[in-house]
Amino acid sequence: MLLTLMRPEWASFTLGVFMCQSCSGFHRNIPHISRVKSVLLDPWEASEVEVGS
Repeated sequence: MLLTLMRPEWASFTLGVFMCQSCSGFHRNIPHISRVKSVLLDPWEASEVEVGS
């Protein structure tokens, strides 16, 4: 899905990218590469936020 058409409410804090819910499901299946959290619902540590900046 095109990110521009979706609301990216999920993010991979290991890769520093935002994604839609559909893509977050894929990324959850590869935890050795990408760790995913909800932008709105999950608590974020400062170190996780720094990866995306």
